Amino acid sequence: MSSTPTSGPNHETAKLNYFKWTSLFLTEKPYQILMDTPDGCPSSNFEFEAAPAQTIQDLRGRESEYSLDKNGFAVRRHLLDRLRMEDWTRETVERLYFQEVDRILREEVEDVVECVIFDWRLRSSDSVDSGEALDLSDLAQYMRPIETVHIGEFHDLSCLD
Repeated sequence: MSSTPTSGPNHETAKLNYFKWTSLFLTEKPYQILMDTPDGCPSSNFEFEAAPAQTIQDLRGRESEYSLDKNGFAVRRHLLDRLRMEDWTRETVERLYFQEVDRILREEVEDVVECVIFDWRLRSSDSVDSGEALDLSDLAQYMRPIETVHIGEFHDLSCLD
């Protein structure tokens, strides 16, 4: 049992949205199409459902309690954490941020041979008009934050060898 507090001045209570399993997925992979689809063609074959409210703990001040080995993530300061939102462009991300991510991963993980960042997006809840069409080929176009619980994409990367 964790001794971490479940209430505090900066903790939040929220209902998180989780992927809803159906028997359809025994024969069909879940999918989502992020563009206009023809009439009669659904843009996705899955839905999400809200779980009971749970406490989201503020880890500020306790960053050192978390590690890759124990928690699957670690909190690290980096050289770019003071950039303003308007300074984040595709060029800034690819030139500066990618280098910084590579450096931090090599410090944290032993025997890194290659670091590949295969998908990234700038996200903001402030700068995106919800009625605006998203240009998926423009990596610098801001997307809204993902509003569902999700995991990273760890496919078989052996093809990179």
